[in-house]
Amino acid sequence: MGAAIVAAAIVGVLLGIYHTAVHLQQDPLADVPGYYAAAQRLNAGQPLYASGVDADDPAFYRYPPLLAVALRPFALLPFPVFAGLWEVGTIVALFLLVRRLGVSRRTGLGLAILGNQIGDVVPIGQAHMHITWLMALGTPLSVALAGQIKLFPALLALYWVGRGEIRKVAQFLGWTALLLAIQFVLAPDALIDFGKTLALDQVGTNGTISPYQWSRPLWLGLVLLFLVVTPLVARTRFGWPVAVAYSTLVYPRLFWYHLLTLAAALRRPEDQDNAVAVRPRQPDSA
Repeated sequence: MGAAIVAAAIVGVLLGIYHTAVHLQQDPLADVPGYYAAAQRLNAGQPLYASGVDADDPAFYRYPPLLAVALRPFALLPFPVFAGLWEVGTIVALFLLVRRLGVSRRTGLGLAILGNQIGDVVPIGQAHMHITWLMALGTPLSVALAGQIKLFPALLALYWVGRGEIRKVAQFLGWTALLLAIQFVLAPDALIDFGKTLALDQVGTNGTISPYQWSRPLWLGLVLLFLVVTPLVARTRFGWPVAVAYSTLVYPRLFWYHLLTLAAALRRPEDQDNAVAVRPRQPDSA
């Protein structure tokens, strides 16, 4: 098993290097114009969600309005400046992810295995790197933020439900309500229009790996199955990884790069709390 993991890590690193080189040559920062254009539309008073755009078209904006609202001040800058700042933020998110997971053999192997996904996300400036960091933090606020940038990370809250951590569930719901209120105040039409886009006919079919593309009943069955399983196993050592996997794989428009958020499973939220709790007391200086 150890040799297989090391082999997978080597393959992941090689694929990551390859995809980084390909993206830098062919489509560097390819996803950044979409974020820039979305914020510009809000600045211009235009609809955030354009009607009549094919779901597979890059111009189709499929996220909640929060990200576009947050980027509005930056969209006043020239695009090269915006793109540079966004890419710096993406690299910083990768650094913070590694810091959160901890420098260890486990982290190194896990991220190496996901090297293909890192090589797909970082060069094009995909927001999924930020989502992965927020999920790895595993706090009610970070999960609420991730869920208001891309919806399905909110399913991580099932972990707290299964563990009976009512306070964290309440904090997650409170932060989510606050973020929705902010969006309603700052972009009411966009928030209402986003609700209208929540339909499976908006998923698209271009290159996804979700079971949704093979069999919708199968996909729905898996969604319902893990909706039950995730809280049931929350108190076991598999609880957090299962919750992360569920919130990642449930996405009906699933691409290979979405698997990056599996990195959040490398460290449970309570591991940080335990590390602080058991930190030995430093001896008094003589």
